[in-house]
Amino acid sequence: MVKKARKIVIIGGGITALTAGYYIKQYIDTHELPYDLQILESSARVGGKINTVKIDGKYIERGASFINGKIPHVMKLIEALGMEHQVMTAESKQQAVLLFGKLHHLPYPNFMGIPFKIHDIWKTDMLSFKGKLCVYKDLFFRKNQQRTETTIYDFLENHFGSEMMDHIIEPYLSSLLSVDISEVGVTGEFSFLLELEKQYGSLIKGLAQMNYVPRSETIQYLTFETGLEAIIEELKAYLKPHIQYGKKVYAIKKGLDHQYVLNVNENEEIMAAEVCIAIPNTEFKYLLPDEELLSLFSQHLSVPQGTVTLSFPKEAIKSELVGSGFVTPSKSDSHITSSMWLTNIWSHVTSKDEVLIRAFIGRYGEIDILSLSDSQLEYLVLEDLKKLLVIEGKPNFSVVARWQHSIPLSPTKYLKERMHVHQVLREKYPGIFINEFGASIGASVEQGEVLAQSLIEYIQQL
Repeated sequence: MVKKARKIVIIGGGITALTAGYYIKQYIDTHELPYDLQILESSARVGGKINTVKIDGKYIERGASFINGKIPHVMKLIEALGMEHQVMTAESKQQAVLLFGKLHHLPYPNFMGIPFKIHDIWKTDMLSFKGKLCVYKDLFFRKNQQRTETTIYDFLENHFGSEMMDHIIEPYLSSLLSVDISEVGVTGEFSFLLELEKQYGSLIKGLAQMNYVPRSETIQYLTFETGLEAIIEELKAYLKPHIQYGKKVYAIKKGLDHQYVLNVNENEEIMAAEVCIAIPNTEFKYLLPDEELLSLFSQHLSVPQGTVTLSFPKEAIKSELVGSGFVTPSKSDSHITSSMWLTNIWSHVTSKDEVLIRAFIGRYGEIDILSLSDSQLEYLVLEDLKKLLVIEGKPNFSVVARWQHSIPLSPTKYLKERMHVHQVLREKYPGIFINEFGASIGASVEQGEVLAQSLIEYIQQL
């Protein structure tokens, strides 16, 4: 039992930080512990990449588009907040691939374009005869291969060939991760592919053996009646006494009596016994003055991303919108990396006489494109869409957003580095915890709960 008051500080105000704060506060209140919880947000708002605006009575997302409702941690938090009655859901539909100037829909069940039955590859017109034959080499991979330090591109190209990668698999992966997959490791929700190779050799055999379902069936688009920011408002209300705005932490150093000293706004010091760092890994790498940690964190990058949401009168779109949108290969000349037909996904955000489309722009290394004006970005997106759809007239309105650090990029050696980072923290900085790689809102909610649990287990041992 803790015998004296201690201060817990959470650095950050995004969904990861607020989720961690929620579970930590619950634990403190339930056990009546003498802890002071503070959440330090550098800006004037909390929510991070969840940002909803209301236009013409419609709730438009400037940041994240949805939460995956099939992630258990997501529904656990929603139910804990009593928000079940506000939930709006829609099942994910297959996205088309923009290839050779037209949209192609995969005619077979798949995981990121990988067929569950090898012979289904002959049903698509996206590969040449040679490209389809190359897919069969996956069947001849041996079991128990150990290749943890490889990029996800090289890993999958070895199994299916370059044409399958470039035309089908890469567009889905690059769209999901918003990164150059030739630069990142096999991590996150895709790390299970390493285990499949180790156990079965063939990924297709492994997916079939484990009865893997199409990714579209493992995702449930989830939002709320008033947009995603509704969950931020609930968390903010619960944590209101603990949130401090305009508090940017520049450095953390060791103090006396097993305390840490936080340099806030370069003119204030806050003492804390425990610290949860819940900000992007590109931002926290300079917080701790440790050369060993800095060398590990320096390899972590992030990808800028912009979004353009367009509202059209229904009569302006002459083409049929099939599925939920499309993705594009990284080598495509399209400025759009992926697009969502919001009209087909959310019935509550559009009226019967309106079509709502959201386009994502910006790839790894394309920093300059986000420096364009809103009208220039809208023009680029509209011109790209007109190559695929018959559009007559102008949009009713548009919403443009830019995120300079949208998606964290996980380096090839991420899994080993993660273990090393936690080992260094345990040995040198006990009581400091960092969030993990989270490329989606659902993953960030999960990481917030994991972060809270790590801290709770730590203070239970005091």
